[in-house]
Amino acid sequence: MRRNNLRIYQVAEGSEKNGMVEFVKQLINTTLQLPPEINIQIERAHRALGLKPAASAPPRSIIVRFLDYTVKEAVLRQAWAQKRVTFQGKVIYFDQDYSPEVQRKRARVRGVIKQLKDKGIQARCRFPAQLKISLDTGEKTFPTLIEAVPTLGELGITVQVSDREKMERELARETWRTQESGRRGKRDASLSDADLRFFLRE
Repeated sequence: MRRNNLRIYQVAEGSEKNGMVEFVKQLINTTLQLPPEINIQIERAHRALGLKPAASAPPRSIIVRFLDYTVKEAVLRQAWAQKRVTFQGKVIYFDQDYSPEVQRKRARVRGVIKQLKDKGIQARCRFPAQLKISLDTGEKTFPTLIEAVPTLGELGITVQVSDREKMERELARETWRTQESGRRGKRDASLSDADLRFFLRE
């Protein structure tokens, strides 16, 4: 996660006209109810890399880098507090600027959350890509989707798990076993960290 950055989603392509920085400042000041003492200072702002999408496709997100981390946090907190932020009659979203890998994982979690909500089950995504579900027995948080597979299956939701995700889980377990063994003065004779990282290489 980039400390001073945030992303704004669903702002129509071309809305920024000639200057992205000034556009974002105006967007923030007109859509968010920020305290008057907040001074919006932006170092740079631009669309996510990639070709401009077709008119029927979702717009590219806007990446904003603030000069002051605390201002970025204040903007995010206010956007989340308002819950529904609109621009030109459409809902837009503010979020952290996560790494591509975390964005991928969060997108998968959001897909599962949509399926859960379609079934009337409340759920949300916690940082970085954890799934929190409100069940009849109480709330339950799953660190990864692969950990949630049995529960999701009981709820009638199928999640495809990749080989990479299985290996990542095994690596996490191996790391935990190694730490435990180190505290006991020995190491388990199981798959090494180096071997697991070999399988996880791009």
